[in-house]
Amino acid sequence: MRKVLSGAVLTCRQEGGGKLEFAPDTVQKVDFNGDGRIDHVVDFDKVKCPEMEHIFCGTGGCQMHFLVTLPKGAIREVFAVTIHRYEVLKVWPLKVRFDVHHSICEDGSPTRSGHLHLRTL
Repeated sequence: MRKVLSGAVLTCRQEGGGKLEFAPDTVQKVDFNGDGRIDHVVDFDKVKCPEMEHIFCGTGGCQMHFLVTLPKGAIREVFAVTIHRYEVLKVWPLKVRFDVHHSICEDGSPTRSGHLHLRTL
């Protein structure tokens, strides 16, 4: 997680954006795979890079990083993408539904959603 956050700080600085400001809910805790360990979403929706306003978000959504906690406590990034929003579906196996910009879909449909399966590692 530190790598994702420090990478954002560096990106903002390198692009002349000034000092990066994280929102209190930038890192969200959730159990994606039902293993009882806390996993994380790093959501750049409200992160501010003052001089580069749209560096992490645009018409395609905002950058989000999905990280799972492994059995021995290490954290691994399993998915990073620009999306509009996500939802953890309460089905088994657990799935994450995410809404993407229509340009990512094969048919260009603006209403398409995708599913991400985050299995127990």
